[in-house]
Order: sequence, then C-alpha cells, then structure tokens
Amino acid sequence: MYVTGNVNVSNGVVINGDVYIDGNFTVNGGAPVCVLNGNLYVNGNINFNNSVEVYGCVFATGSITFQGGSMKVNPSIPICVYSQNGSISIGTAATETTGILYAPKGSISIAGGTTKFNGSIIADKVMGIPADLIVGESSIDLPFLKGVPYVHLVR
Repeated sequence: MYVTGNVNVSNGVVINGDVYIDGNFTVNGGAPVCVLNGNLYVNGNINFNNSVEVYGCVFATGSITFQGGSMKVNPSIPICVYSQNGSISIGTAATETTGILYAPKGSISIAGGTTKFNGSIIADKVMGIPADLIVGESSIDLPFLKGVPYVHLVR
C-alpha cells in the first residue's frame, strides 16, 4: 500500500504486508495500537505513542519513537529499525528484541526498564541506557541483510 500525506491512527491498526507512507506516521490510543506484520517505510517521522507489536522492519527518513505501553516482538524473529537521518528512541518497558537498531546520523536512546536486546546497535551516539539493559550477540540469521555476512565500519 502507498499513502501520500501524514497518517494518524488512534483506534488501532493491523498492517499485513508492506506500507509506504510519504509523510509522517503517528499511532495513539489503547493497546494494542499497532500490529505490524510486514515492513513500514516512511518518508518522515514515525511515532508509536502506545503499545506496538512489530513482526517486520521499520524504516524512516526521519526519527522513530517507541513511547509508552510496550513494544512486543517475537525474540526469535529479527527486526530492523532504521532511521536514515534521524534518531531512534525506545521508551517502552519489558522488551526482548533480536535484530538491528541503526541510526547512522542520529542517536539511539533506550530508556525503558527490563530491556534485553540481541543484535547490533549502531548510531552516531548511543545514550540513555537503563541499568537493566542486557545487550547480547544474536545467533539468529538476519534475513533482511542479503549479500556479504559482515560489515566494515570505517570513519
């Protein structure tokens, strides 16, 4: 699906498949607000302001915010959260995630409690790490990374 303009959801949405939005994407309301069974591509900012279930990848040219409620993911299914030019902020509690958080031109802030992340966190700055954050290596293949199985980081 392709949408032109800003999208605001307040009563919950289930997304099956890929969605392209040329504008900002904001989700508010009761739980679960957004269930993502696919990939979300946004030419703008993404704001999940309550509970979200992610079973796919989240891409934005701007910033991505997970705030309030919880971010529910299946730890055996890797996710990719990619901000091209902005930052990624995770302020949800009790999350176990496998995958990649990538914000090469921004910061990644993790402020929720009881957070376990298996995979890679790559950003210009990583901040706001809670005392009970566990970061581990993922033993799960990341199907969205095709080609060379490694990355050279050069500055």
